[in-house]
Amino acid sequence: MCERCGAPLPEGARFCPSCGFPVGAPPPEERKVVTVMFVDLVGSTKLSSRIDPERYREVLAAYYRTVGEELESLRGRAVNLAGDAVVGVFGIPQAHDDDALRAVRAGLALVDRIGRVGETLGLPSPLRLRVGINTGPVAIGSEASEQGLLFGATVNLAARVQQAAEPGGVLVAETSWLLTYEHVEYGEPLRIEAKGFDDVATAWPALRLAPRTSRRTIPLVNRRRELRLLTDTFEGVRETARGHLVTLLGEPGIGKSRVAEEFLGRLPEPTTVLLGRASPFGEDVTFAPLAQMLLGVIGEEAGASDEKLRERLDELVEECCPADEVQAVAARLGIALGLEARSRDEGRYRVSELRAGLLSLVAGLARTGPVVLVFEDVHLAEPSLLDLIESFVRSARGVPVLVLCVARYELLDQRPDWGGGLGDSLNLHLEPLPLDDATELALEAGEGLETDAARRVAQHAGGNPFFIVETTGMLMHAGPSAGAGPVPGALLPPTVQAVIAARIDHLPFPARELVRKASVFPRATFHVTELSLIADPEERVLGLLQDEELLVRDEKRSGVWRFRHGLVRDVAYESLPKRERQRLHLRVATKLAEDERTAARYPRSIGFHLEQAARAALDLDPHDRTLADRAVEALTHAGDLALWSSEAGPAADLYERALALSGAERDWGLSQAILLANLGEARYWLGDFEAAAAPLSRALEIGGLDARVGAVLAG
Repeated sequence: MCERCGAPLPEGARFCPSCGFPVGAPPPEERKVVTVMFVDLVGSTKLSSRIDPERYREVLAAYYRTVGEELESLRGRAVNLAGDAVVGVFGIPQAHDDDALRAVRAGLALVDRIGRVGETLGLPSPLRLRVGINTGPVAIGSEASEQGLLFGATVNLAARVQQAAEPGGVLVAETSWLLTYEHVEYGEPLRIEAKGFDDVATAWPALRLAPRTSRRTIPLVNRRRELRLLTDTFEGVRETARGHLVTLLGEPGIGKSRVAEEFLGRLPEPTTVLLGRASPFGEDVTFAPLAQMLLGVIGEEAGASDEKLRERLDELVEECCPADEVQAVAARLGIALGLEARSRDEGRYRVSELRAGLLSLVAGLARTGPVVLVFEDVHLAEPSLLDLIESFVRSARGVPVLVLCVARYELLDQRPDWGGGLGDSLNLHLEPLPLDDATELALEAGEGLETDAARRVAQHAGGNPFFIVETTGMLMHAGPSAGAGPVPGALLPPTVQAVIAARIDHLPFPARELVRKASVFPRATFHVTELSLIADPEERVLGLLQDEELLVRDEKRSGVWRFRHGLVRDVAYESLPKRERQRLHLRVATKLAEDERTAARYPRSIGFHLEQAARAALDLDPHDRTLADRAVEALTHAGDLALWSSEAGPAADLYERALALSGAERDWGLSQAILLANLGEARYWLGDFEAAAAPLSRALEIGGLDARVGAVLAG
């Protein structure tokens, strides 16, 4: 069994076929963003006093079993059982971009399931839960004594939120709420006095899953080519009365759904549109998108009774199909709604029957105008549904129907020949927005955002519309002044982090490790010779990361690579444990400094890496200033060289960073006075006389009698 992901290992395997981790290696220390769920059984002490101990043990066993089953069904896991409390986690061993939503789903389902468990057991009082959910960074234990344990404030806050929940309630902390509010209906927020936390926490009671998402609409910028191709294909459907397949492909957040929405909004009347979305959740996930389409057209909800569904389905088919075909077509379509008993032959029979029923229905609907079937998230679809879609389009001769599939590139990993053999098939690949268009989008999405700030957001997001909108939304959430100045360097929306972390987590182990180590270099750009100081940059692994669209090779500079988005670099860096950050930055700085030529050529790089190593070291041990003092010296040296070269702007930045690492201001002495004086001089040469006055005055206060300070001031 793999030490990292728990998958079974073939005999003689050197690497895990599931996650790529080396066989026999100890689990690595990890720092991850996960969703933690605390589940507590309400009134268990009172219950234990009212029933026999053996029966109470049976109650707890049923409780643990139910919680474990629900967690595992949604790819979570229980990491701790203590008395009547269970700690669950989503995002280990691999993250998914909807881990927080999975946790809320599990919490709502458990409240209902545990209540039914109590009824089944005939207990004297109802079984009720309190559930608390929180998302954030954790450290994952790697030593034998702590393997699999989670450490950090994220876990503690989840416990506090659970304690504040009402019996029978699911309470969700802020980051988890940010990740799920589009898909879940919430009550009014609550303020929680969380013991041990400086600020009052905010949490929202989850009421139910929302039938429709409420995502902030992404303004459509550019995409004229894609919309033109979709419109031309639709015109071809109308002219030829023949089935066409169009697949919109792209990375997460690139705007596939937004393009589809805009296209649907431009369709002429009368056009019938049926919508369905593939998902790993539900009872019959294979044909769930078809069920959604049918429910939409008959105007019923998924929870309707079988009798009601049969009645409404019969009415629909009677309107669309010849009388002698109604019974057969309704029975075939009923398979998708779970109305027909399953045959032993679950595979091809169901696909062929559903295809025939769908074709009859669409042909009937098409008598009044063209029909468009939209399948969202097709990369999540089961193979049987993919077979059905392709065979349906192939069979739709004489039927004016456009099948629009929206998918991530993973679809082509499963089906490299997707749409092949179909004469009327088109794959549209959505690329990142050009910088000017991306900047326009940032300006439209971010109210009051300055043009320079919008351009920096666009560049950092790599032209990805979703990343741009989420980042500007984060700026707006921070307050009206946030978008007026420089964009905060640490700005990382949790929604974006979840999407990118899931992509990185699903890489083979060598690729995942390489992209994380590459993240220690500034500006999201590096040369393979730099990377070789801390890793083995195999061309094969770099090529894989390029295929996964995480890294991009610089076509003009040999050996130079960059992250596809600055945000990818940010997420990869956040996943590095701070002890590992310290080790990697220190190694790069030491290697650069030990050679006179590289030390003279890269003083700012040495300063940067020592600075980052020092920050990690201070977080781990605030009393050890060994690395911090070394970083201050390196940054000061780099600042002096910049000032002597008349680069006042970079010099001021380097001096400011050196002062930020110089400890408490009350302990500053002569060396800080010289730094302040040099900072004032740099600002003076920049023409910012007002900003120069404060550090110069402070330099006089601390070391005004020293000749070196006086020399700077006199100059």
